[in-house]
Amino acid sequence: KETQPGGIVALAKDSEKEKGEPKNADVILGESWAVVGLTPGGTYRMLKDRWKDVFGHGLCDLLVLDEPANGLDPAGIAWLRGFLKDQGLRHILGQGYYAFLHVGDALKAKGWADSEPLGQHLAEEVGVAVVPGAFFSPYGAEWIRFSYATPVERTQGAAERLVAALKTLHA
Repeated sequence: KETQPGGIVALAKDSEKEKGEPKNADVILGESWAVVGLTPGGTYRMLKDRWKDVFGHGLCDLLVLDEPANGLDPAGIAWLRGFLKDQGLRHILGQGYYAFLHVGDALKAKGWADSEPLGQHLAEEVGVAVVPGAFFSPYGAEWIRFSYATPVERTQGAAERLVAALKTLHA
């Protein structure tokens, strides 16, 4: 099992948990955590549905955390920039810690109207969490946001799985 850096907790998919283990939404709501990433479909929806009952107000639609806790790895940024270029993926990658990837061809191949079902597929089937661009605006419907605010090895593994998954959607 992979060791997590201090202060980071990885939650298993609810479907892979043993009977009686708490659902991810219950774990998150029961702790004082800053949630950096959520599965676009599953946990996020459960939190949004239950948040008002727990905290007495609605969950905001977008929470932007403007700095990763451990800084950025310049090697990871350089690697990702080269990797995306080599893959021929249309992307936007600045000096921050998010890459926006155009996934319109994969969406069309699957018959998906926007990037929301792709985000759910990547989280549940590939183990890569992205934020569908459709969550930001209709103009983001064919885009996903991928965070690279992790050590270079983790960024590489996630990016490679993401690109492999996109290729299988075209088959």
